[in-house]
Amino acid sequence: MMRFEVSILGCNAALPTYKSFTSSQFLNIREHYCLIDCGEGCQIAVQRYQVKAFQIKDIFISHLHGDHVLGLMGLLMSFGLNQRKKKLRLYGPKGIREWVEVQMRLMNAHLSYPLEIRECDSEQSELLLDTPSFQVFSLPLAHRLACQGFLFKEKPAHPNMRKDRILELDIPFRQIPAIKAGGGFTDAEGKFWPHEELCTPPPPPRTYAYCSDTAFHPPLAELIRGVDLLYHEATFLHELLKNAKKTGHSTAKQAGEMAKLAQVKKLLIGHFSTRYQDTKALLEEAQSEFAQTAAAEEGKTYSV
Repeated sequence: MMRFEVSILGCNAALPTYKSFTSSQFLNIREHYCLIDCGEGCQIAVQRYQVKAFQIKDIFISHLHGDHVLGLMGLLMSFGLNQRKKKLRLYGPKGIREWVEVQMRLMNAHLSYPLEIRECDSEQSELLLDTPSFQVFSLPLAHRLACQGFLFKEKPAHPNMRKDRILELDIPFRQIPAIKAGGGFTDAEGKFWPHEELCTPPPPPRTYAYCSDTAFHPPLAELIRGVDLLYHEATFLHELLKNAKKTGHSTAKQAGEMAKLAQVKKLLIGHFSTRYQDTKALLEEAQSEFAQTAAAEEGKTYSV
């Protein structure tokens, strides 16, 4: 099975520390590389965890708070210093184009590669990217300013040919694509073999939802229902619910409630307030609502 995995480059809220960085993730979907958010310290994390940053094709920015975007200009400039030539696509909320262009103008900077910027409507879900193997949709979130999450959906694959049938029936290579697409095969003796006897079903398509930053937002559940892996912010313990409501964030308990409401398969919590020295209490609180929960760890890669 082709890889579909997310590597955590940073999962702090608000502030980087000497040992951890703010929000950033490196996503590998079938060797198509994406970056989700780009907080301060992203470039250091990229080197520390040895991800293929210079092969990134698409960058998705959830919103314009510093802990999600302050590493972006440095990364864009580094791509240029390394003489990148391939086009880079950047997706973000309204204002992201001006945010980039103003800094470029003030620095009198020029990139060595085409940069395509698309601003999202943070009030509704939109199809942002459509490739032969997957799609990316925006997810409206409930934060203090325009903010969206992202839903990565693998497209259904063709069935797999049975190698024993290929050898047994001497099936020509040129006919395999048509058989995978649903056709059958007539052997040398004139016997017809239906598709179902020549192929095995493909694995079900996988889905990953990234939801940071957001208050507990029940309408989100319908957009992410049944995803294989949900990353949901858990900035505070529930004892600080007032703080969460005031700042447009969620508690760990609420992250678990969202996972349960959306009937996801696995939950990964992150965007932790730096007031917490470790994530044990946050993890336990989320697990009290949804058992299949893990706490994001920097440098760790999670399979979808």
